[in-house]
Amino acid sequence: MSTLLWAFFLYLNFMKKFLILLICIPVVVFSQLTSGVIKFEYDRHLEGEQGEKAIAYHEIYSTSYILVHEPVIQHIRMQSDKLLYYYPQDNIAIYMNNPDGIIATQPVQLFVSGGTDDLGFSDMGLEMTDYLMRSDTLIKTWELQGKNKDEYVRIDVFSQSKHVFKTISYDAGDKIIKIVRLGNWINISNHYYPMKIKILENGRIDEYDFSNVELLKDLPDSIPSLFDLPDDCEIHEYKF
Repeated sequence: MSTLLWAFFLYLNFMKKFLILLICIPVVVFSQLTSGVIKFEYDRHLEGEQGEKAIAYHEIYSTSYILVHEPVIQHIRMQSDKLLYYYPQDNIAIYMNNPDGIIATQPVQLFVSGGTDDLGFSDMGLEMTDYLMRSDTLIKTWELQGKNKDEYVRIDVFSQSKHVFKTISYDAGDKIIKIVRLGNWINISNHYYPMKIKILENGRIDEYDFSNVELLKDLPDSIPSLFDLPDDCEIHEYKF
């Protein structure tokens, strides 16, 4: 197996654990959004070190196109039924089925759903079980019981002036499994977006800076064509 494919599967294993729950919910209803496509850029730092830089196009309810241009050129297309990871410089593509219906990687989901009323939790079966005011902070508690103990999660969402600034996720043993901080909110066409997101999990700090946000009526024709694979492309297909 090539170094690229091995690195990809290490990344995939990490992401499967990373995506289990919190604010990265697989299928989110973006009821407050009226634009068809959200375009933005993000710059990631993991433990203070430069991570990927990317441009993202997110079609509401449909598809995410993520164009990573540093450190490795990678084109990611995420749809509810299938995923495509394409490395044009190496002429390698990876197709996978999508049993969880994930249509966006975590930073994309965090960004586009952060300004919705319930962060998409209710559409994944979470129920708001409690809320309270603590000084100037509103704290909402969401729970997902799950069929098994390891599927249980509780999420406390902290808001001030209608903006979420922190979420804390707990497992069935009441242990904190993840903390997310959101900030630098901006208003574009009556929808709010967090321009900074910090994720603390397993002793790691993952930070994202967002920029150049645009709401587009339609996806540019040039974007889907970036995922047309050459005839001689090395294609790997996997099912889960």
